[in-house]
Amino acid sequence: MAKASVWTVTDDQIAADVYVYLDYGVSVPKVALTMQERLREQLLFMTDLTLSEVNVHVVGIIPRKS
Repeated sequence: MAKASVWTVTDDQIAADVYVYLDYGVSVPKVALTMQERLREQLLFMTDLTLSEVNVHVVGIIPRKS
């Protein structure tokens, strides 16, 4: 899985847009939800700030190697 992110700070809110390539066969909703939860947790632990939103964008699927 490859990823990049864009963070937006507006007033007192922080939003994250995460762009990912996922491996073929993974559950996209499950991976996206896990990423959202972990980003929120880690930002809170490291900075005591809360994310207002986390948007996960699936850019593509990485095919299996034969």
